Amino acid sequence: MNKLLTKASYWNVLSVVAFSLIFYVLNTFFAEVPISFIHIITSGGLFGFYYIVLFIAIWKIFVGGNVGLGLLILYFSVAFLVYYGYSLFYKWLPAVGIDFHYPGKKFNLLVFQQRLVRGYLATLTIAGGMVAVIRVFQNRGLLRMAELRRQELAYSVRELQERVHAKYISPHFIEGIMAISLGQLTHGNQKEYFDNLQHLADLMRYAIEMQDSTKSQAWSIEWTYFKKLIYLVRAYYGKDTIRLNVRKEELEVCIPIGLLLMPLENAIKYGAISSRSPIGICLTATDKQWTFSIINRFSHKKREGMVSGKTGIALMKERISLDSLPIRIMVVEDGDMFVFKMTGQI
Repeated sequence: MNKLLTKASYWNVLSVVAFSLIFYVLNTFFAEVPISFIHIITSGGLFGFYYIVLFIAIWKIFVGGNVGLGLLILYFSVAFLVYYGYSLFYKWLPAVGIDFHYPGKKFNLLVFQQRLVRGYLATLTIAGGMVAVIRVFQNRGLLRMAELRRQELAYSVRELQERVHAKYISPHFIEGIMAISLGQLTHGNQKEYFDNLQHLADLMRYAIEMQDSTKSQAWSIEWTYFKKLIYLVRAYYGKDTIRLNVRKEELEVCIPIGLLLMPLENAIKYGAISSRSPIGICLTATDKQWTFSIINRFSHKKREGMVSGKTGIALMKERISLDSLPIRIMVVEDGDMFVFKMTGQI
């Protein structure tokens, strides 16, 4: 957004020329008493300068997400005219030979103020209209990009469904994320939309890597994808549906690929997830040992109605046992409460 504002501001410099041309046409064909060329250029410069200032202010308020700065710019633009408008036209400009007051004509303060207000409101309207036009074209471009990205993602989903046998990412979850992403685009939240798509595409590629059950991964890499999955869960179910308690997330250890993602995906697939029943994730570490746990309520109905090999945890335990890794997995199920806990040596 800042790059687009900068680019638009460069082009807005041409507004000085545009306003000068408009005033030249008005002066040539419609003015009762024509003014000199220097007056036309000066008027074009003043209107062009205020157009650029007001364009930036409106952009900050409605597009750039910095309402405070935008309102501050508007305040100073009005304050300058209120306190220094008279001095500008009747002291400073005449001092350099540019006098807008006709000789022998009585000065009328009310008329002068009305002209300032009309000029300001006209420039504000033009600036606001241009911001709206740019936003329309920008949204059209984003929609085209989104459609291309959606097609690419749809292809990746089909590829994933064909290639991934152990479904670490639930197809229902994928469909849900796509639905919520499209909803965000409809409501104009393009940044979150593209963030969701990017995180989901990254996770799908990582899920393909997870097919290699013998592969190990650095904790930092696995944790990066784990956070991407948390981001998507919050986007889909709500920000309060995951409670994260992390004392130390950067650990210098290698773990089996999917060790962190597998239990979280399990919680997503079978969990009764809501802000009242959030998924609890805890990670603590000392100099010698780390402890990772996920606690969630699950839905018996979802578990019974979903086809699953239910071998994820068993396969992970087998992998840990075969490689003699210093990691222990403990699972506790009490009613509708499911606890997954791991400890490992550093």
